[in-house]
Amino acid sequence: MTVALHHYQIGGHLPFTFIKNSWLMVDFFFVLSGFVISLNYRHKIHSAKSFYQFQHKRWLRLFPLHLVMLFCFLAIESARFIAHKKLNLDSSNPPFATNDLSSFISNLLLLQNWTNPVMTWNMPSWSISAEFYTYALFGFLVLTLKKSKTALNVLSVMLVLGAGITLNRVGMGSDNISGPLRCIYSFFIGVITHSLFDSFQLKGKFFNSYPATFAIALSIIAIIYMGDQYKGWVTGVPILFSITIAAIVSTQPSTWVIEKLSNSKLVYLGTISYGLYMIHAAVWWVINQTLLFAFKLPTTFNEQGEKVLKVQNAYLADSILLIGMTATFILAHISWTRLEKRFSTGGNKGQSPFETGKQCVEKPS
Repeated sequence: MTVALHHYQIGGHLPFTFIKNSWLMVDFFFVLSGFVISLNYRHKIHSAKSFYQFQHKRWLRLFPLHLVMLFCFLAIESARFIAHKKLNLDSSNPPFATNDLSSFISNLLLLQNWTNPVMTWNMPSWSISAEFYTYALFGFLVLTLKKSKTALNVLSVMLVLGAGITLNRVGMGSDNISGPLRCIYSFFIGVITHSLFDSFQLKGKFFNSYPATFAIALSIIAIIYMGDQYKGWVTGVPILFSITIAAIVSTQPSTWVIEKLSNSKLVYLGTISYGLYMIHAAVWWVINQTLLFAFKLPTTFNEQGEKVLKVQNAYLADSILLIGMTATFILAHISWTRLEKRFSTGGNKGQSPFETGKQCVEKPS
């Protein structure tokens, strides 16, 4: 939700600094993903067949909605091309300039973040590209090292150190260097966190909500005050995320914080979170075009030199955001029930990442 709002900053009464820096929530998911994948598959990948099954499940989880949204953006680009030809509408980014055939093919292969220096088509999908092949790297390391937990931990630490040092130099961007490194860095922080959680048998160690609540608050503060992607200390935020995840899954299920996080509505938001993430850019595009051409709202330029809507009335901005987020929620629900659920076979079917992490509190992993 906050990533979606981060991509549509038009004013209103939202906490601006937190939303402005909510690009870091992608890194939170990378860490969480590393923890959950390690929890579920560290001891299950022991042959070429099990490695294939693991990666195939990841492909089934990510690719169907990615493909649907890719063709949605193909329709959008085609509409832009027709408008450009028929209505002589100028654009700072001409149709099919950045989103060309080459980038379309790389998106089909989920290679876009590894090969393209800029984001293309459905821009949030850069992280899905980075993550898919990071899954493969994890699976390959587990298969190659077999049951050598120490070797996997050492290599994970080396990957984290190497990626972290590089990110300190180049910044936490989303290009074809920073993007994959961000994913590898945060994902393997999650892997290490799970290894420590497992080794020290932290399941159920906390009998009250204070450690988890403090860690959550610390992560929120870090997002607000350390969210400059070009400052070196921002690479420390995923480590705080890992501490937060470890604190939550180490807390007894009967505590206040776990009961609140286990609320069925919140859990369902986690369940449809992939749809929220992948669909919101298309929703915002439609809303933007509607406001620009139907309602003639004025525009301005943001810090990146991109043309954005200028909404001076905060209550109008709130209303636009509410409409956009409501549409995104509805479409994410439809995506989950009609598309994603059909392909989510095995693994964590029907579960949010939090639910899966919660299992290591309630059940032996």
